[in-house]
Amino acid sequence: MKCPSCGKELEGKDICSRCGKKVDIPEQEWEIEYKEFKISELLEIRRKQQKSHANEAGSTTVDENKKPKILKQEARRVTHDKRKNFIIVAIVILLILAFIAEAYYFLRVLF
Repeated sequence: MKCPSCGKELEGKDICSRCGKKVDIPEQEWEIEYKEFKISELLEIRRKQQKSHANEAGSTTVDENKKPKILKQEARRVTHDKRKNFIIVAIVILLILAFIAEAYYFLRVLF
């Protein structure tokens, strides 16, 4: 950026070293561009970021004991969700069977 009065290059300073005038440095305006991504593009971006983080880490070591613990927690969550869904389906089936049995008994008694 140059000084508006003398034209000397300012080199990131807000006061000119030649003429001594204070220069207002305008803030940079950020241009935001929105883009819609497909799921496959997002996966590619994540893979690239993971590779770059792995390259940056390079010499740092990762505690291998943490990985299995996380996997076990995820496995528990999956089995817990499956068990919960199974219980809900079983209750619904029992309610339907009870309704059918009651309707059959009721129709037998009345007719």
